[in-house]
Amino acid sequence: MISGNKLLWRTAAECFDWSPPCPSIFASSAEIWAEHQLRAVRPLADAAMAHVARGMKRYVLEAERPFIVNLTHGDEPRISTSVQRHHPWRIEGRRRW
Repeated sequence: MISGNKLLWRTAAECFDWSPPCPSIFASSAEIWAEHQLRAVRPLADAAMAHVARGMKRYVLEAERPFIVNLTHGDEPRISTSVQRHHPWRIEGRRRW
């Protein structure tokens, strides 16, 4: 209890098992097998690809404040940014501005 009147609630993140690998939807079957030894169907089913396309259209292409984050998970220096002004800029690597 907090202040004697509210129960503490667990966050949703505490309830998830984060240990299983979650391969990228953009990775090929061969890449997923090489990295995680998991079988994955690629390309994704037509319905799944349509779902991704609708999300991109809604939240990126036609959004008043589109949300785009450029991420790479390699060893090279990276620059990750969001086009939304209310999100902080995250800049890593040699170039900083």
